[in-house]
Amino acid sequence: MSWIELQFLGKAVESLRRCRQVLMQTYVFAFYLEKTNESEMFESNQKDLESATEILSGFLEQDLEQEKISVETITELRKKVLDKATYCDQRRDALLTHVCEGSEKNVWVYSPPDVHKLMMGLPPV
Repeated sequence: MSWIELQFLGKAVESLRRCRQVLMQTYVFAFYLEKTNESEMFESNQKDLESATEILSGFLEQDLEQEKISVETITELRKKVLDKATYCDQRRDALLTHVCEGSEKNVWVYSPPDVHKLMMGLPPV
């Protein structure tokens, strides 16, 4: 396999890194949220991103060092990886947008309430 044939992997790894970083931060955010309809929607979006991220990770863990990998196999893997990376990016953006919009509309209810003061002091995403 040539270097050019595997360029898609670098883009997918970067997408995976960004998604995991967002998930890491949103787990903490979710921990301090009171259970409301908005927090349920947030957790649903978070779960969707988590699931898609794990699938992408699984694609990237496949062994490509086998001697008998065909061009068709690489082409199929490339399509799956790029599709899932694009989906992950879209879900990550949707989750971050939901958090920002919730902050702007002041819909997040934190437990304990003092966390709200802390969250309002954070710079925008």
